[in-house]
Amino acid sequence: LYSAVLFRTTTALITQGGKIQRNTIKSHRLFAQFKGLVTFDLDDTLFPMKPVLQDAGEAVEKRYGFKADIVQQTMSEVRHASRGASGDKTPISYTATRTTAYSLLMSDGSNDNAGAECFDAWLEARQKSAGAHLWPDVEPCLLEFASRGWLVGAITNGRGNPALIPGLEHIAFCVSGEEPQIYPLRKPNRAIFDLTLERALGHGWRRDQPWWHVGDDLANDCGGAAAAGSRTVLVERNMPEEIVSVRTANPLHVPNSMEKEMAAIARPDITVNVLTNLYRNIVAFAE
Repeated sequence: LYSAVLFRTTTALITQGGKIQRNTIKSHRLFAQFKGLVTFDLDDTLFPMKPVLQDAGEAVEKRYGFKADIVQQTMSEVRHASRGASGDKTPISYTATRTTAYSLLMSDGSNDNAGAECFDAWLEARQKSAGAHLWPDVEPCLLEFASRGWLVGAITNGRGNPALIPGLEHIAFCVSGEEPQIYPLRKPNRAIFDLTLERALGHGWRRDQPWWHVGDDLANDCGGAAAAGSRTVLVERNMPEEIVSVRTANPLHVPNSMEKEMAAIARPDITVNVLTNLYRNIVAFAE
């Protein structure tokens, strides 16, 4: 029997001055013993990314006057300048890129923290919009796994944070590729999946229990997770490119050799169009 009386703190990613920091918050109800671990990608798996980014960009424009296309152009310039930095072989992170771009756009010298404050406003709007754009099958799916004794986690290369996204309360922990101990070893690199398992162990999951990863990306999610020992679910929502990223609309559109290799070897155990009945599909697969 599974006891649902234990409560525990979980580590959340929060932003302060454009930096990722750690904060303990109250987690959802935990079971004394889990039946398994299920981890979800966030962007374009639980919500469509393009409208979320559009909303966040409009929030920044409304507050600071920066149009999204100008911000993107400045971010490209920041990345290009970073690649030319002498001796720096580590690519600049997304957080640093966007924060630096905001700083350049606000370079009147009146506030040294202006870029970070602008980034925080963008990130807050991003989290809020993600909750507003959750696909309708997401919350029932997460609830079913949690209520049936599974530990639910998230793995993302971006800055989405389930602890701050309305509707994702059943996700107990999240690992982000922007975290200092991970970046630049993001999905599909094994390092981010290994850290995920370490955190899952800290929440009470055991290595002899099943692990499934769910995501929309053939390389980053299915290939990367499978190489780390997970069963995988590929989510193909068949949504128009107006609301999802190019990678999601065309999973074989991958930019580098590691991702191409992962896409080539990826063999999802289950492929779905929606998350409805995902728990039952996974149980049936195991039987």
